[in-house]
Amino acid sequence: MGQPSRRKHFHRGDCRGTKGNKARAHTRDLDQIYEDLKPQDARKPKAALPINHDLPGLGQHYCVECAKFYVDMFTLNAHQRSKAHKQRYAYAIVQFRRQESTVD
Repeated sequence: MGQPSRRKHFHRGDCRGTKGNKARAHTRDLDQIYEDLKPQDARKPKAALPINHDLPGLGQHYCVECAKFYVDMFTLNAHQRSKAHKQRYAYAIVQFRRQESTVD
């Protein structure tokens, strides 16, 4: 009979790169999205987004609630039907209405 096997510590190095990933995953805060959701003057048409070659889809397909750019309209529509978008939208609308009620 031999000795019991010793713990190997396989997961000791799993923390590599986590500090860099935290900044990458950050999206716009709700107060910034709240400013985007505020109703604009009804008489002024909504301005088209400027073309930006560094963004996906030249920066033309943007989800306001999630603050993300998408490659094409098909991908944006698929995102708007997703569970993540619906949850983010519901949370943003609740916060938006709460902000409006405290301002009044």
